Amino acid sequence: MTNVLVTGITGFIGSRLASKLVESNYDVYGFVRHTSERELSRLKPVLDRIHIIEGDLSRYHSVLSAVETSNPAIVFHLGALTPVRLSFDDP
Repeated sequence: MTNVLVTGITGFIGSRLASKLVESNYDVYGFVRHTSERELSRLKPVLDRIHIIEGDLSRYHSVLSAVETSNPAIVFHLGALTPVRLSFDDP
């Protein structure tokens, strides 16, 4: 199976992508900041078939650890700050 790392997997697009990747027999790793039940709710149909890695995209070693853990052949980078204003204040 091909390993795939998806940042932003709990978002609308990330969760849909994860579902399609699982259906296509990819081994999916999701990089998330938090793992609350609410945030993982979009992944409920495939949650038992994906690997969740907690981390922070703004921290080099956190990202490096996620890449080392997942050993991805493909990376889909969909992660971003939800409040757009924060991106302007601290890019």
